[in-house]
Amino acid sequence: MGQHDTEKLNNADLSDTIESDEEPGTEAVDAETAAPVRSKVPVSPVLVVLILVGILVVIGVFMYHARVSESFSEAVSALFMASTGEEQGSAAGEAGGAGAGGHSERYPDFLFRVPGIDGKVRVVFCDMVLEFSCDRSSDEPESHEMRVSLYRAARSLLSEGRVLSMPPRLLRREIERHILMKLEEEGVTAVYFTKFVVI
Repeated sequence: MGQHDTEKLNNADLSDTIESDEEPGTEAVDAETAAPVRSKVPVSPVLVVLILVGILVVIGVFMYHARVSESFSEAVSALFMASTGEEQGSAAGEAGGAGAGGHSERYPDFLFRVPGIDGKVRVVFCDMVLEFSCDRSSDEPESHEMRVSLYRAARSLLSEGRVLSMPPRLLRREIERHILMKLEEEGVTAVYFTKFVVI
């Protein structure tokens, strides 16, 4: 029988052989690749300024819409007070300089059809109230003539482009100003819409 090498390796000898197989400096490289180092990304000052400007713009838009809706609700409440007879003189005076002898007349149920290029028809329903600077007879022929004048003045401003592109409240104000300019010679001092619906 041949003689076998029966020399046993100790644990210390085994660790020496493992360490000798690895090249020096590879442990550090392995540690770096195994756990990537987290570095802080610097925040650009320009980005911070842009975020702050965006926040300020959003706040400004909200404040603007709050003021517009508040002034609109005040105008509507003043209109209903004037139509019921409360503060009629002061409301008419502020709106168009109506004197103490002025009065208002209501012209309800106007209907405008606005045909569109796409074949769809937009419909505008509205009721109007006119304030006059002096007493005016409200007999039927004169009321009919006024309705025709109101219809023509409003119709001249209603087009598909205006109805689609303008918010209803802005379109309503533009029509009110146009009617007031057309009928100022007839003693009209203010024009109100109590109903203005676009469908």
